[in-house]
Amino acid sequence: PARAAADCARGRLRPVLMTAVAAAVGFLPMALAQGPGAEVQRPLATVVIGGIFSATLLTLTVIPALLTLGAAGSWRLPFPSRFRFRQPAAV
Repeated sequence: PARAAADCARGRLRPVLMTAVAAAVGFLPMALAQGPGAEVQRPLATVVIGGIFSATLLTLTVIPALLTLGAAGSWRLPFPSRFRFRQPAAV
């Protein structure tokens, strides 16, 4: 399970980083604005860029870790029994 999570994170690294960097670069003019209305645009752009990078870090680190814990059986979701996945009946 740990190797599968690492392989998955490695395989998703490039597309996730490309998406995050493209979005952050798109907000740079807004973050560096000096004209009228910049006092509203700059904080908004800063928050969005920070959110993009924190979401990227969570996507590449926390999600594979949670998948590894779940696959190892050491971590269970507290779902009621009616929501648990059941094996299909043998035919």
